[in-house]
Amino acid sequence: MAKISVLIEGYVNLKEKNEIFEHNCTVVLIETKGKKIIFDPGLDRSALLKSLEKHELKVEDITHVFLSHNHIDHCLLMGIFPKAKVCTSVHFYNSNGYGKMIPEVLGDEVEIVHTPGHLQNHYSLLVNNEEKQKVLIAGDLWWWAINEEQKVDYKSLINKDDYFGKDLNQTKKIREKIIKKVDVVIPGHGKSFKINHKEK
Repeated sequence: MAKISVLIEGYVNLKEKNEIFEHNCTVVLIETKGKKIIFDPGLDRSALLKSLEKHELKVEDITHVFLSHNHIDHCLLMGIFPKAKVCTSVHFYNSNGYGKMIPEVLGDEVEIVHTPGHLQNHYSLLVNNEEKQKVLIAGDLWWWAINEEQKVDYKSLINKDDYFGKDLNQTKKIREKIIKKVDVVIPGHGKSFKINHKEK
């Protein structure tokens, strides 16, 4: 089973409903079978390095970087890991060999899931954790602003607005499908939460 650690809890501070003032994404560390995977390294270098240090890790220890999508608050720091292979849109590339595909997976505890809507090329990870839970590391399939109430009942989760998404209807369909498969969700911005399957 994989060990999952939230290195940075993401946040979005909005001036207006659709105008960002400041933000950073949730950064997640997945440790499984010798691999150390960073999901969305974000854009706050200082915070990321401090969090890695707390986990007794250096950037050289990271073996893989997985990008949910190419918005700058999720992917800006992807190049600071000198030994990591970068995975975006389900393709792996050597950080020192641009464009060279690597026929490798993240391990049998980690499933790559296409979750379009926020962007067409948006991906999430479904991970079996040490507590034998199915954890969805969601990226921006779900996200909340700082002053926004984080409602996690079924109906609210499926219908949650996405001010910066490309196709909300598609997002809702993906949410409705995937929510039945998971126990815990780590959103792109906001607090992690458990799914109450008794509500169905």
